[in-house]
Amino acid sequence: MSYVALNHKLDRKVKNDAGTSEKLKTIAELDLGPVEAQDIAGVLGTTALTTETQIITEGITDPDVPRNLKVKANAASVTGDIVVNGTDIDDNAISETFALNGDVEVQGDKAFKTVTSIELPVETNSGTDEVQVGVANKLGLPYKLNRDTILKAYRNDVLESVHPTVAVDSANIENNTALLDSAMNGTNVNIYLIV
Repeated sequence: MSYVALNHKLDRKVKNDAGTSEKLKTIAELDLGPVEAQDIAGVLGTTALTTETQIITEGITDPDVPRNLKVKANAASVTGDIVVNGTDIDDNAISETFALNGDVEVQGDKAFKTVTSIELPVETNSGTDEVQVGVANKLGLPYKLNRDTILKAYRNDVLESVHPTVAVDSANIENNTALLDSAMNGTNVNIYLIV
């Protein structure tokens, strides 16, 4: 027997004992499965910058789950923008620009499901500049939320003692993310939220 999934966007009501009605919401369990640890080279390994801009389309690894990305160069003086192109959790095309800050990791805000190309800047230091693109710990949510409705989050079946840091955007699904207090480590992640 098959069931029809509830549409969380419908305006459902439930009558209360006072004779009026309230919005009827549902608690959804987001089972992400095992989520790998963050990895600065998890999307694009060490890649040399050159005297010309580059568009990389090969040697790219997609994130294990929709999540934010991060970039880093190998020297403090390296500057320029890295543009990452890919798709969100709903397979829409998205891009994000990262301003390199030398050898300091720069994290993005958008949750990427796939990465289709990476645009690299020209080198700052002749013949020695390298960059990496990796995955960070903000996990993509499959809902366009207008407020934080997360109730609980578990990593490895253990309840997080600190509420996740949640970003919401009712228009752009890629901007809806949850950052657990515990770092990802290859164990299962489950998030319960009202939709």
